[in-house]
Amino acid sequence: MTPLNRRSDGCRLAATLLIACFLCGTSAASADTVAWDGGGGDGAWGNPLNWSGDLLPGPNDDVVIGAIPGLTVFHASGLTEIASLQTASPLTIGGGSLHVAGTAVVSSDAAVTLDGGSLVGGTWNVIAGALRATSATTNTLVGVAIEGDLELETVFATARVHDGLAIDGTVALTGAGARLVFEGDQTVSAGTFLVEGVLGLPARLAIDGDATVVLGPQTTVHAVNANLGGSVFAPGADTLVSQGTIVVDADDPLDDTVVRWLGHDFVNGGTLQVVAGEARLTSTFWSSAGSIEVGEAGKLRLGGSFTTADVDTIVNAGPPLELVGVLDNRGSLLMIDEAIGTLQLLGGTIDGGEIVLAGGSLAFTPNSGNLLIDPVITGSIALVEPAERFHVAGDLWLDGTLSFLGSGCSITFDDPVASILAGTFLFTVAPSTSLTQNINIANGGTLAIEKGVVLSGGKGKVNGDPESTLVFRGELHHDTPGSSFYVTVGTLLIDGAIGSSAPDGTLWVTVAALTVTGSLSADGATISVD
Repeated sequence: MTPLNRRSDGCRLAATLLIACFLCGTSAASADTVAWDGGGGDGAWGNPLNWSGDLLPGPNDDVVIGAIPGLTVFHASGLTEIASLQTASPLTIGGGSLHVAGTAVVSSDAAVTLDGGSLVGGTWNVIAGALRATSATTNTLVGVAIEGDLELETVFATARVHDGLAIDGTVALTGAGARLVFEGDQTVSAGTFLVEGVLGLPARLAIDGDATVVLGPQTTVHAVNANLGGSVFAPGADTLVSQGTIVVDADDPLDDTVVRWLGHDFVNGGTLQVVAGEARLTSTFWSSAGSIEVGEAGKLRLGGSFTTADVDTIVNAGPPLELVGVLDNRGSLLMIDEAIGTLQLLGGTIDGGEIVLAGGSLAFTPNSGNLLIDPVITGSIALVEPAERFHVAGDLWLDGTLSFLGSGCSITFDDPVASILAGTFLFTVAPSTSLTQNINIANGGTLAIEKGVVLSGGKGKVNGDPESTLVFRGELHHDTPGSSFYVTVGTLLIDGAIGSSAPDGTLWVTVAALTVTGSLSADGATISVD
């Protein structure tokens, strides 16, 4: 009688034949070859009876698992070191770690699945087979090279990467919430990363801790509903450097897709292409010495903090670039040309420097966070839609015209002392419109409208609270028939010219204190001083 848990001669013969078939066409097994024969009667890697010689494979052994119907080998725990691996049957790493010094070949119809364990070292040839990861958060790759694809295709599929990843193929993060997490400084020299989650549950190419990950010039990231950078298991000041190509796209141009940069730093030294969908550069800090290209079906949102000097080339064929972060333009010249198109503030800030509109435009939204700090603007701008607005910290110098086109549009000066140093301000809203177009003085501040500045048109208002002061050295021409213009401040000092020539119009001056060393006049209109 054959003892329990011992192989029968028939089992030995079957296993031997299967192994021989698997090795057919290859060199004969060496003396160090350890083959799976299944004598233990289970699928446990850690059962010595499942291996030829009834001994577990060791560091000098070439391991062979043949194509055995119904078999899945399961590595459950412990540290296993082997020289090489050939498997034609499924292998699951459910715990512990499998160290491969040389090459691991996964044959057709076989798959190696990470389900809680680690693969350490080796070159894994999975061109004919598969290498997969489940949602187990301890799935780890350490210094692994992959020929073929790494599949993270299930919900929250996870692989953590240490000591670099060499990929000659594709890492497919196509499961909802799938995660490839780099831990420690690493460079990936080549390979394709398909980071494709679903809207609301993006796939993630993440970096834990304070690590820096460099994607080399031969890498391509294809992102659809994805998060790039940022941590999963260990927060920190991570940095993602891309020297290759990142493509934001959608499988169907009509589908919504959002790709976000979540890390502390993002450095684009290659090419960022927004073909379709929306890309949001929202890393805490980011720069681009490479190129950024936005297609007609793409959209780019600029968040985080970045400087004019650190952004080289942006070519935008899509809708307006949306600024939601802080653009440090101090000491620089921001050229908004035809290549950029329109830069639109959506709660964003442009800090200092000169803004030149040379074929492009600067636009605003109703967002109350829109802020220009000490702006010097060459070119004309317009507040087009109802309630569009922006705030100014410091002084405003405008070599051009600011047109108030939408009802309720406004500029607000936030500092205790501020000036409009140059510019023409045109108030165009129809007299019948209920909302005025405003220049506001915030928090009891003082605004000086200097000589050479012209305010003209119809239903406008210079507005402040009872503690505010307006020093007016420019010109106000209220000339739209039937309209009303309002100056409502605490103290008004007129050292320029304020006049109304609007037929059937009224200029309303409501102040607590009025000093006129210039002129306050009406011609065919009414002035009401209160």
